[in-house]
Amino acid sequence: DAAKAALAWVADKASDPGYQAVARLRLAALHVEAKAYDEAMKHLGGKFPPEFEALAADRRGDIHLLQGRKDQAKAEYTKAYQG
Repeated sequence: DAAKAALAWVADKASDPGYQAVARLRLAALHVEAKAYDEAMKHLGGKFPPEFEALAADRRGDIHLLQGRKDQAKAEYTKAYQG
């Protein structure tokens, strides 16, 4: 819980967009571990800096695959590969 709170603060308030992106990716990972897939996808929505778009797409692909959405997972993995 403390990690989630700290990461949420960084995701919302950090002045560096790179730190915000890393915090959002890590928050999503924590929610995936807890099987809170919808909450994880919330953190992966919206804009990411270009350097992090492929990582976000890869993480979204993982979540779709865990939910049994193979076509959506494939589309996200393709975005990640192209990035």
